[in-house]
Amino acid sequence: MAIDPYSPCPGGTGKKIKFCCPDLLGDLNTLVRMIEGEQHAAALAHLRAIESPAKPRACLAALKIQLLRAAGRDEEMRAAVQQFVDHFPDNPIALAESALNVAVDDEDGPAAMRLLQKAIAASGVHLYPQVYAAIAAIAELMADSGLARSAMALWHLQTILDEDDQQPRQLLTRTCRSDAVPLLVKDEPILEACPKGFARADRFATAIEPLAKAHWAEAAGRFDNLAQEVPTEPALWRNLAIVRGWLADHAGAIAALEKFASLEVPLEDAVEAAATAMLLAEDPLGDAIDAVRLTFTVGQADELAGFFSTWQHAAVVPVDPAMFADEEVPPKMTFWLLDRPTPEQATELTLDTVPSVLGHAMLFGRQTDREARLVFLGATSADEEQIVRLLDAVGNGRIAGPPEREVLGQMSATRTLLRRPWRLPPGTPRETALALASQYLEHAVFEAWPKVTLGALEGRSAQEVVAEPDKKVPLLAAILVLDGWIHQMNEPLDLNRLRSQLGLPTLGPIDPQETPIEGLPLVRLHRVAVEKLSDEQLLGGFRRAFTYGADQAIAVFGRELVDRPNVSAKDRQFALVALATGQRDPQRAFDYVERGRTLAESAGQSSASWDLIELDLRAAQQDTEGVRRLFDHLQRDHLREPGVADAIGQFLYRAGVIDAQGRPIQHGPAPEDLPEPAEEQPASQLWTPDSEKPSGEKSKLWTPDMG
Repeated sequence: MAIDPYSPCPGGTGKKIKFCCPDLLGDLNTLVRMIEGEQHAAALAHLRAIESPAKPRACLAALKIQLLRAAGRDEEMRAAVQQFVDHFPDNPIALAESALNVAVDDEDGPAAMRLLQKAIAASGVHLYPQVYAAIAAIAELMADSGLARSAMALWHLQTILDEDDQQPRQLLTRTCRSDAVPLLVKDEPILEACPKGFARADRFATAIEPLAKAHWAEAAGRFDNLAQEVPTEPALWRNLAIVRGWLADHAGAIAALEKFASLEVPLEDAVEAAATAMLLAEDPLGDAIDAVRLTFTVGQADELAGFFSTWQHAAVVPVDPAMFADEEVPPKMTFWLLDRPTPEQATELTLDTVPSVLGHAMLFGRQTDREARLVFLGATSADEEQIVRLLDAVGNGRIAGPPEREVLGQMSATRTLLRRPWRLPPGTPRETALALASQYLEHAVFEAWPKVTLGALEGRSAQEVVAEPDKKVPLLAAILVLDGWIHQMNEPLDLNRLRSQLGLPTLGPIDPQETPIEGLPLVRLHRVAVEKLSDEQLLGGFRRAFTYGADQAIAVFGRELVDRPNVSAKDRQFALVALATGQRDPQRAFDYVERGRTLAESAGQSSASWDLIELDLRAAQQDTEGVRRLFDHLQRDHLREPGVADAIGQFLYRAGVIDAQGRPIQHGPAPEDLPEPAEEQPASQLWTPDSEKPSGEKSKLWTPDMG
């Protein structure tokens, strides 16, 4: 596209070429034609012939970076970006390119955001494509770095800047629905309006003003200054926390949230702010324990291998050579180390007899440059002493200690407690495993967790601080965090029982006639007395719950919605899908499917979608006969309907029957010298409280915008 004197300068100067670089008009048109013709090398040569180090030009600098990036000459491109910033420190394109470099090369989200904010502020009314590209790249970095609030804010900004760009909408929807992001983090509260009678109302309005232009850093600075002057005003600290979250300033957001929680605000507001601050921290409850690798030097490795193969505290796992490509030789054997022997019969299982897995052990023989060794992975510092004690008791001089210890990372003691892996005897009935899982979770939450030491409680446990008034908010916040983690596991456990047990206030129902549900925090939505809502309010609440993946609220609003006769069949079917795919009780899930199927058929619609949902549910239940029946029915009666063949293909791919190209996968017989399948794969007998969701995964057949 030809450039004329009245075209804007491509270098981000904010001027037209006539008033910026009229002498380069012909050269710029030449460069544009070359770029459009993908003659990048020729364009770069021409640009270098006309640029002058003594007289840097923003338009040439911007085009040079574009050409170097297209040519994959990253080092030169980074140097060109730095020169651009050095010569034009307030240029929005230079700042955006610099932000992009920091995001891609350094993966430093907060630093990239600071540069991006400068680029946006320098852009004025015209946002250059390079700035928009930097927004997209930095949003992706924020998401990958776990900075969900910042990523979501940037994606939302993109939807405002370019209504036709669907990618940020899709990414925003995916993050909102993600179980990995806590409700308190993805549910951004609305900015507080200026309190009535606030003496500095004009300053409050001035602080809000930059947000209309996405000048978040400027707004944060103004709110910070005002909050320092009036430190007792909660609205200032809440707004400051929100904007700092957008800026990926987690430390600043945490400080503002904690300050808000310390002020005279309603208890629930304080608790939710304190819990959000915890979730923004790297170690939410301050209960991090080390994930360690322990390496023991051993002698007589062959003799040890024979011992471990029959030891009651070891569950042998077949060696997979592919897992040890970086090792000179694979281990002689691998096994799960158990804290107690596995009962021979599933009927003997109780919480006191089911063994827990302490770590994954690998026994390596002697190598040219290494002694024989026993390596433990998947162990935590909490189990380290027990591992050493068990091995000392059976080593008989063949295992030398203490082990070489390497810290691989850290994990929450609370989350480790909730997800403790078990080794179940082969053939354990699924019902037995589920019952044990429920019993274990109750024990973990109501008996074990109150004794866990938490940094969030200044290094003490819930039991130790429960009588101290100043620990009420942080303790309730810790329970709210715990509640969210449990529901991420799809476990229906009411933590009001824990609150009562500790003598703390419980969370009661919310009357929508007294408390409007619009803007109600997502973590409270499931407590609404939905029978008091109008059909319109009920549907709006359900859609909000579904949008954000608030499973408890989805269940509460959905159950009421499907029984409302005046709600459209389409909306009731959508609610039934959510209920069926999110239901823990398999029989209730099948009941919802049947209701949905009946609704579809009564409306003259195909019931194939409901058959496909039931197919997934039956597969999750390992109901072979039910899967075969539905599969035959779909092939016979629905295969020619749009989308059905693809959905069946996806099901077969997930089941491992076909590969990604749709070709059958051949499963050969197991080698004769390996144990029977039930013993061959002890990993399949590992159980954690959330290792199986009876209702299956969330449906892949329906999406929020389906008609």
